[in-house]
Amino acid sequence: MLIPLLILFLFIGYSHQSTYKICATEKVASTHTCQLLQKGNSQVECVRVVDSVDCALKLSSGDVDFGVFNAEEALVASKFINQDVSVIGQVKHRSKLSEPFAFQSVAVVRQNFTGEFDELRGKKYCHPGFNTNQYWTDRVLKEFERRVVPHACTSWVPQVRVEMFSLAEFFGNSCRPGPWASEQTFDEKLKKDFASMCQLCDNPHPTVCSYNSHDSGTHKEALDCLTQKDADVTYVALNYVQEYFGLNTIHKSSEELPSIPTAAAFHTDYKFLCPNKTVQPLDISEPCAWVRQPWNVVVARKSNDIASTLRDLLPQWLPDIQFRRDTISWQSVLYRIIQRQDIQYTFVPAARPLNSLVEYIGRGREIPTSPEIDPCRRPISWCTISPLEQQKCLWLQYAVLTHGIAPNLRCIQAPSKADCLRMIHEDQVDIVGIDSDLGYLARQPIYNASALLYQDSSSSGNYKTIAVVKDGQSLVKNFKSLQGKKACFSQYQSLAWISFLNVTKSLKLLPRRCGYAKAAGSFLSGACLPGLKTFNQTEPENLCYACKADECYGQGIPGNSYTGDYGALLCLSSGAGDVAFINYKNLLDSEGSLSLHKDFVNTFRVMCRNGSLSQSPGFDVDDACLLSAGVGGEIVTKKSRWNRDATQLLLKIDDCFGAFLNNDEGVLHVYEKFQNTGNLLFQSTTVSLLLPEDENYDSVNSYKALLKLETCSQAAAILSVHHTVLFVVLLLVTVRQIIL
Repeated sequence: MLIPLLILFLFIGYSHQSTYKICATEKVASTHTCQLLQKGNSQVECVRVVDSVDCALKLSSGDVDFGVFNAEEALVASKFINQDVSVIGQVKHRSKLSEPFAFQSVAVVRQNFTGEFDELRGKKYCHPGFNTNQYWTDRVLKEFERRVVPHACTSWVPQVRVEMFSLAEFFGNSCRPGPWASEQTFDEKLKKDFASMCQLCDNPHPTVCSYNSHDSGTHKEALDCLTQKDADVTYVALNYVQEYFGLNTIHKSSEELPSIPTAAAFHTDYKFLCPNKTVQPLDISEPCAWVRQPWNVVVARKSNDIASTLRDLLPQWLPDIQFRRDTISWQSVLYRIIQRQDIQYTFVPAARPLNSLVEYIGRGREIPTSPEIDPCRRPISWCTISPLEQQKCLWLQYAVLTHGIAPNLRCIQAPSKADCLRMIHEDQVDIVGIDSDLGYLARQPIYNASALLYQDSSSSGNYKTIAVVKDGQSLVKNFKSLQGKKACFSQYQSLAWISFLNVTKSLKLLPRRCGYAKAAGSFLSGACLPGLKTFNQTEPENLCYACKADECYGQGIPGNSYTGDYGALLCLSSGAGDVAFINYKNLLDSEGSLSLHKDFVNTFRVMCRNGSLSQSPGFDVDDACLLSAGVGGEIVTKKSRWNRDATQLLLKIDDCFGAFLNNDEGVLHVYEKFQNTGNLLFQSTTVSLLLPEDENYDSVNSYKALLKLETCSQAAAILSVHHTVLFVVLLLVTVRQIIL
């Protein structure tokens, strides 16, 4: 009997000491913060995540037990993990504990409006505006317009132009400040074409289109626009309306002073316009709203009754104290993580029974169940090549939808990048992200793709092609001495191959004419150029002599043959070649470190572009030694397709989910790893997206120049022949005239 009791005692003791895991991003919980969370007899440990999607996936898999989501993050997560979690509490502002929502958006109209939307036709409209620093997404900012303004159905015109045309046709002179499009030149063009939508702004110029001051927030200025510029309707946050007209004294705590109205008009001169086409007085206690945004929410896993247990434990753990350095405990650190480092917020436990995410979010927000079908515009289809990349794309697709970004995104999985390029050419998909090594191939007539946007990255993300020889054993001392030697390449039409052609042509070792493979075959005694024969079986046989198996026919398996950059090094190391041409970037792991053993790397030495050998073995050389360097990736589409919608969609994704987020939101960081895997949809080193016409980036210009050097077609050759024939004809005519 004693042993079972002892086991029971130990079990109870273990349960009491069990540790729960909370997910947190680096912005909320630094490494130091996570260490502090484990002070003393802590019952909580910190698991760092990339973003809220990463946290949601870890909740679903059981790798973490609970986490904090803002409303936008929770809205996206509700699509994928609703069955796995329960809401165990909210995080509310201390001064608004009685408020059911974090904010509510309302429409304010003049007192004489009856509620019919069509009464607003031709009227003056004041909007708070668009900028990347605010917490309102496009879904919220455009909710009023989406319901009130009829939109034209013209699929051949860019989405944003249709949107602005419809608004300008419906409203009279208005102020809708901030960027309408992510592309600056296009944005200015729209503001010139639809100037009436900036006319009521303090500065209506197309390059500005804004209110004068942002000190008090654009919502207050939108209300000033309504009352001081004889406007008819505005769409703003409810709390600004109450403060502006001095109507929020009943919502203030006894410790706060009542607000002083700042309006230049009486509140009785205006009404709330409701989504159901009715109106309400401004002093009503519970006004109608267009969007009701829930508070930040704490969710926990349902399994093993974790959600119910944590719902009871959190109020015990979280001290009702301010965070002070002299009172640091694991409980106070946990409090700061749940507050997201803002001491003005406090945890409010959920009432039982616990709600699902869908139930919680659905009280204030419309939850899209699937991508909306727009009969006027098809979605932009993104080609993926793996189940994991497809999964990331689906999360992005839903985030785009819930944020109100247009047009919609669709994800289509294919077996490979080559299949994606083929599907782009056949109009089955619109876009795909590729490594720059595929850039030349993508532009060939078989695919006919072109850059929609370039993926700007840090230097570690740029391609860097180098020529490599065996250290201390090479007969190759410079490029001229390559003649009659054997070379190892990573792939036919790769950047390393093109860089070899570029350098040898610039040194006049190869003729400047079409048929580069034949010229290289004459210059070299042999080579391994994987994939050569898959494009043209008449190419020189000696360019396949150094291959191990069927690499020239595309049958080589990377890692077990001479295919790829590592394969080219194996080709050189084995003695099959005298020099290897590789893209150094492809030898780096997802963290940017060289993935090869140091001893193996030190058996090689880089031959610089100027023909000299690097001072020390290995691949660590300065940029002057490289054969070429440039941007590491791009998003491509069909060359013949002018796709402004795809450009705007991607630039908006960059604004909302890219590397430079100016607000607290972290729904999805698209350039980061997804489930610990990088280079999905975008290169993991991407920091922003660049337009092809932007000439201010050396890495992009270098890449364009390299591809242009290799551009060669039969048309160019025929043109050269025509020039020669024309010269001969003119010469004969001249001679004949002299003779005569």
